[in-house]
Amino acid sequence: MGKIVRLEIDEALHATLTERAAINGRSVEEEVGAILSQAARPGRAALVEELQREQDKLARKYGVLPDSTPLIREWRDR
Repeated sequence: MGKIVRLEIDEALHATLTERAAINGRSVEEEVGAILSQAARPGRAALVEELQREQDKLARKYGVLPDSTPLIREWRDR
């Protein structure tokens, strides 16, 4: 696991992080890690694009498959 060290931050920022960490039941270091993890995740648009590419790839490989909902309902109702 990597390590990032920052020795000097604004007092107001430190107070905000301390309060936020306490609310979430974490240490300040854990809170900063959670904030960085969330910020580094791809956004919704990027995820939708990735899923669309995967769906297109499956459609090219297998063709467009029929909707299985009616079959599932039939099996469920037996």
